[in-house]
Amino acid sequence: MEKMLNKKQVENLFIKFSYPIVKSAITDHQKKSSLFIAKTLWVALVRENDTEEQIYNLLNKILNGKHEANIQTGSLYYFKMKAALSDDEIKSLVFFYSIDKNINNLKNWLD
Repeated sequence: MEKMLNKKQVENLFIKFSYPIVKSAITDHQKKSSLFIAKTLWVALVRENDTEEQIYNLLNKILNGKHEANIQTGSLYYFKMKAALSDDEIKSLVFFYSIDKNINNLKNWLD
């Protein structure tokens, strides 16, 4: 059985996950954009929808078809953001979001 995380632990894991993309944002627009991308990638991660093809297609929509930006952001996701979390942390997040209440809160969180 997976370890059940509490809300604060999930928030801390998101901060750890999102740090590589949000750390360099300077302007409010950059901060908002990088946070949106981090949240979107987080949803893909916790719903186990993060194959290379799925992430490429997801980023392609967000980045308006900008291939180079897509490749850079995809690499950042796999080699920095996702890599910041251990396999056990990811499994615990998947378990946490397998509960309807938590996944419904996640949908609201994206808005």
